[in-house]
Amino acid sequence: MYGIDVNAEPEITDRRRSLLLDRKPTIQDPFFRLTAVDIVEKTIPQRVKMERTVQKYRPKIGFMIFAVAGSAITFYAANSGNIINSPSSTQKIGLNLSGGILSILAFTNMKPVGEPIRTGEEKFMRVSGSVTIPDTVRTDAAEDEDITLSISYNDTTLVKERTLTLSGSSVEVDLSTIFSSLQISGLDPGNMDIKADFLDSEYSFDIPLSEFLAPFIVVRESMVNLRSSPEYNDLNIFTELAEGSALPFIEKLDGWYKVRFGGTNTYVTEQSTAVEWRAASEGISADVVTLGEIPFGDIDVENAIPVVKRNNPDDRAFVLSNHQNNELGDRQYHNRDIRLFESYMMSSLMMNTGQITEFENRSSDAVLTELNSFKNDSLNTVWTFITGYGKINEGSEGKVIDLIHRDPRGKESRINLNQYLNELASISHERLIILVDINFVNPEIETGTQSRGDIDAMEKLAENILSIQPESVLIFSSRPSQTSRVYSGGGDDNKYHSVFTYYWAEALQQRKVHVSELISHIQNNVDYTSRRLFDRPQEIQVFGNLSIDLTR
Repeated sequence: MYGIDVNAEPEITDRRRSLLLDRKPTIQDPFFRLTAVDIVEKTIPQRVKMERTVQKYRPKIGFMIFAVAGSAITFYAANSGNIINSPSSTQKIGLNLSGGILSILAFTNMKPVGEPIRTGEEKFMRVSGSVTIPDTVRTDAAEDEDITLSISYNDTTLVKERTLTLSGSSVEVDLSTIFSSLQISGLDPGNMDIKADFLDSEYSFDIPLSEFLAPFIVVRESMVNLRSSPEYNDLNIFTELAEGSALPFIEKLDGWYKVRFGGTNTYVTEQSTAVEWRAASEGISADVVTLGEIPFGDIDVENAIPVVKRNNPDDRAFVLSNHQNNELGDRQYHNRDIRLFESYMMSSLMMNTGQITEFENRSSDAVLTELNSFKNDSLNTVWTFITGYGKINEGSEGKVIDLIHRDPRGKESRINLNQYLNELASISHERLIILVDINFVNPEIETGTQSRGDIDAMEKLAENILSIQPESVLIFSSRPSQTSRVYSGGGDDNKYHSVFTYYWAEALQQRKVHVSELISHIQNNVDYTSRRLFDRPQEIQVFGNLSIDLTR
């Protein structure tokens, strides 16, 4: 065994200036550091090294049994005369000597157990040669020691012969700004090449981009469904991602990418997305949006509207809404919902435009005054569609439902729906169909502390109407504690209407002209769709006469 004599005085054989990559970039800190060092080569004598060890042994059982048996036979043969008849003195001496040797060998011929235990005692003997050892020493750079740096990636030069001055003995280069403008795709981003000229010498370093860039999945289509499992299923749609959205990549599956969204593992299809490598500091955009507006008539319930009733000049339809400039909110597609209602009044029930009246952001007095002008008319069937934001308030005779509008100054105006619908009931001589698609803004409802009185407000409203016009039906799009949601999912699940309005129109489109059939269709679909798309209930509330025939 040979060893280096550390106590010997080394001989310096070479000294040169060099450049080292002593810090590689990471995702958290995407910069690398080059350091100028002195490399000193030292020659140290090499000697034969002796080490003291301790070895454990144990007997060789088989050999010991054989040797002891042989020794016993030998002694017996020498001293009993039963094996050898009258052995001579010379034979006895030889046999006894052999038996003694076998006895000694039986207990001294042993085998080692385990590895030798080093005691740490060493001794260097004669010189057998020499060893050259490099030693790196960091020293401050001289004034004329600069680095000329070039960085390239996939044959593209990102930094070309830039002169950098050493600070002390090193220089640091931030890569996040250099690579921020590049679009690097694919599961394997490859390496970047660093070339540095220092004191007439050229140094090359390769750094994998995966060490300082993170993979993201970027949406390449206008809208992509984000799913809770890697399969095409209407029930696993988590939400939607707009084009350009980026989510942290976890792993690639068969046709899918697993990504991180809001602390949850989710999945997007591979064909609609791409892998991009970005600096973590660039952040993540994960906008959840719906598709842009499309022309009215392109949605299935907006066309092929059947005629279910001939025109009756005594039929009327009223639209009451408070969306415009309402600080309480601006529910998406409310104008399209109103247009859909009016389209069915004209195309399916054959009303003309003069038979449809809109009350948009009108005062309560103005609405009631205009309704009062119909008292002398003999109205047949009256429809009303109410949409907007509502609140349940305490009135002089208990709880009432108001349609609420709040202007930019915070001033609220309201239309008492109890008064409005009572007035409609009094002017409709045959039947009254009421559709109420509003979101309630009561604080106690929004915080989940809804009382039984909130439902009672609906029931009391219905009782008042039915006492005036028994041939009435009142349909609310949800409970007060629930939200009437927009039918917005992905692909075919973007219907550009509220869920309630969409299925009301679909029922008429399918010629469900008895109120009981219409209600059954809405009930079977609205709550299911809300739970499927948003994982939230939306239970319609119905009061009144379900035997009404809409064709009369």
